[in-house]
Amino acid sequence: MTRQDQSRYGEHYLDARERSGQEPAVEQKSKPQQASNTEFSMVPVEDKSPATVFIFKDGHQFETKNYAIMGGTLFDFSGKVLKKVQLDDLDSTATVKANDDRGVQVKLSN
Repeated sequence: MTRQDQSRYGEHYLDARERSGQEPAVEQKSKPQQASNTEFSMVPVEDKSPATVFIFKDGHQFETKNYAIMGGTLFDFSGKVLKKVQLDDLDSTATVKANDDRGVQVKLSN
């Protein structure tokens, strides 16, 4: 096999023993980039939006900013322990009105 035939496979197929007569490959080391004025820093931003309030049929209520509603269940992720509340236990009219007064849109039904 001639040198021209070998080159079609590229140098990455040749190991150091087969490179006899060739100059060793030089690795390009990247220089550490300095911070520029256009980079963003990851600073936590305080959430100033109002919490969503949920009012139960018996009158007690709780507030949260981290929740999901799936099917007939409300999942509250705001504490260390996941809370699950059945939507049937909530006073939907009072909940929607209380949140509307705060400027928060909440949808409890499908």
